[in-house]
Amino acid sequence: MSSAGCCGAGGDGRLTPGAGLLRWAALAQDAWRLPPEAVECLRVLSARSGGESSRIYIRQGASRVCVAQHEGTQQLRHVVRIGEEMPLWGGASGHVLLIGGSPRTLSRVASAAGRDPDFASVLAERARLAAQRGWAVSHGEREDGVSAVAAPVTDAAGQVVAAVGLGGPTSRFTEERVESFRPALTEAARRLSELRFLGESG
Repeated sequence: MSSAGCCGAGGDGRLTPGAGLLRWAALAQDAWRLPPEAVECLRVLSARSGGESSRIYIRQGASRVCVAQHEGTQQLRHVVRIGEEMPLWGGASGHVLLIGGSPRTLSRVASAAGRDPDFASVLAERARLAAQRGWAVSHGEREDGVSAVAAPVTDAAGQVVAAVGLGGPTSRFTEERVESFRPALTEAARRLSELRFLGESG
């Protein structure tokens, strides 16, 4: 086994994950463990939406990462794993996390999407609209048949540090239902912002 304990060798000589990874996993889990009040916010948001899954995403480079979720009660739902990276260029949470993004950031995200440079202006417009409304909605941008709504979680300076959202099949995210989600969504975003659980480093 390596000195760090993160890599070992099995009986057949092949490399295997080492027990040392358990320590790093525990540290990561502790770092991203939500306070009870934030967990309750996600639970209430899911319940008030009629059982859709609620999630919190943060931005990492040109990606967004799911750091917390409350699994919905609907039989048909979109599955996202904690720690899963998704592209920042698509999805309602991506719109929200790009609020305040510099032209350089938008160009980098557009490039990661494999689109032409003009796509950066599309991203800028999505972020502008999300900032103006205080929420965003997307249908099939990243994956056909999947929709989402999201709102910004901000720090003490008003900077966006995370996005809280609901996701599920497009068939359930009709214009009427999205409109009905908004009060609960914006309330959850407001409450999570007040908790400051991500600090200034989110």
